[in-house]
Amino acid sequence: SVPLSMYAGVEPIVTISVNGGPKIKVLVDTGSSGLVVNAKNVGQTGLGESVSSGTGGYSGGLTYTYDTYNTTVNFGSGIVTAPTSVNVITDPAQQAAFAKFLANNGVVGVLGVGTNAVGPGPGLVTTGLPGALKNGIYIDEVGRKLTFGPNPLPARVTTSGSPNVIGSMTVNGVNTPINLLVDSGGVYGTIPSTMVDSSQLVPIKNTDGTVAYYVLKAGVPISVYDADGNLLYTFTTTSSYRPTVTFDDYNAELSNTGA
Repeated sequence: SVPLSMYAGVEPIVTISVNGGPKIKVLVDTGSSGLVVNAKNVGQTGLGESVSSGTGGYSGGLTYTYDTYNTTVNFGSGIVTAPTSVNVITDPAQQAAFAKFLANNGVVGVLGVGTNAVGPGPGLVTTGLPGALKNGIYIDEVGRKLTFGPNPLPARVTTSGSPNVIGSMTVNGVNTPINLLVDSGGVYGTIPSTMVDSSQLVPIKNTDGTVAYYVLKAGVPISVYDADGNLLYTFTTTSSYRPTVTFDDYNAELSNTGA
């Protein structure tokens, strides 16, 4: 295990070093796959040539291009990968945009650990760990640690998908089938506007007074289930923890669980 911190209570963070470079904080993100960092956060000695390149992005509008290198990732406590794929942003303008995108999160990179997440890939850094350590991760938000290897605790409910799960959600007493994105990097999560009452929407405004987006008001009970009707979790929204409401067609049948 290695120490885990929770930025603002909703974003799991660990400290790593890439190719012997500086210690950096990265977001542990089940909603994506692959490690993405800026070039300045990677040790340059012995890095070698890139093995591929590609384009990635995150919800919120950020897109970027990257070069992929095979190098080591050190989690501390003697937990170090074999050479594995790391995506490095090298373009100065895109490095600045990436840093700005993460500036409020307390991190400088994203550690995507979702096996079947959209990308950017090409694989999971954690699978480069030795022995049984490669066989999964346990994100203990309460105990503040990240444990590598098989699940150390008995499973209450098991779902497949990592991070895509078919299930349902009960809001205001009405149960609706929904596709779930189980996303530790999803902050407060999302919920389609069709599942809530318009009177429960709270506008979040820009500095000029225009509406930036809507969130649910406090006091709304939400329960989430898997496809077999097993309860995954339940909570009631508060003034500090409430999902963002989506109105677009892409998210009409999708809910991001958030942290």
